[in-house]
Amino acid sequence: MKAFITYGVSLLLAVSGFSQTPAAEQTRPVAPLSVATKAAVLPKDYDEMRIHANRLILICLSCGTFISAQDRVAEGEYRNSPVSPKAKIATRWVLYSKVPSGYHLVSEIQGMPNGRRFLQIEDLDNHFVPASLGYEAYTSDNSSPVAMAQCKFVNGMITCSGTPEKQGPSICQPYKYTGTFWLSIEGLFTLDLPWLLGGAANMAFSRGDTSIATIVTSANGEDGQCYFNTDEKEQLRFIESTFTEIDGKKVHAKHYSLGDGSKLTDLWIADSGIVIKMDDFVLANYIQFKEIIPEIKIEDHKLSHY
Repeated sequence: MKAFITYGVSLLLAVSGFSQTPAAEQTRPVAPLSVATKAAVLPKDYDEMRIHANRLILICLSCGTFISAQDRVAEGEYRNSPVSPKAKIATRWVLYSKVPSGYHLVSEIQGMPNGRRFLQIEDLDNHFVPASLGYEAYTSDNSSPVAMAQCKFVNGMITCSGTPEKQGPSICQPYKYTGTFWLSIEGLFTLDLPWLLGGAANMAFSRGDTSIATIVTSANGEDGQCYFNTDEKEQLRFIESTFTEIDGKKVHAKHYSLGDGSKLTDLWIADSGIVIKMDDFVLANYIQFKEIIPEIKIEDHKLSHY
């Protein structure tokens, strides 16, 4: 898989403490994720976890997203497998309901250096198919994002915009696409990949597709224009219906593989569309306030970690 979408993103990467890898050195963005998340830090105790999560909500408020406890649908973490008190947290996320339908996802990437914060924000339909994807970067002394990027997927077109630090907003020319895809930013390896690939799988299910393309765009440093590129498609294969676990609770899931040969990504997806397990990452500390996964009980909002 390859994907390139940058529009002032070089600055987004620099501000967020990410390194940018030359396109010639990129082979598959999936692999570097495990490297990027090895630096994730496990909170020392439950109170620290609350502090991190409350900060995530404050960030959302600062960017103009109205948040109410009653809008919260579910929350959880993706951790390195196996799940244990020592397992490193890769991402911590909250899922909200939208009016009139669908969901709004806010996922905070864990383990960022020097107090930096990085959010992955998505709008999803009722089947967890993405309608938009965005990223926001924060420094330790800013409650508002110092850089951001957003792409919307509407009527077969991808429209992206970005706001680099100390510059005005920029908007890319729409890119026409067909079929199922997932979107990645060139050189950006610190991602919530379970949500990205899970969304692509759900898009494939909704369209009856059996393959997924990676769409990439990069910004030319000289003219600032956005350039999109569609990589070769990879096969999505159904393996079996099975059972797996979330925090020790057995739940039904479908097992899929994405890719070919030695470059396979395994996904276990709940019937609702949420990824329960993806390669070395597993869903943990999952709480739902409305029924999404039938085997998991519905909790009161007061029990929220966040």
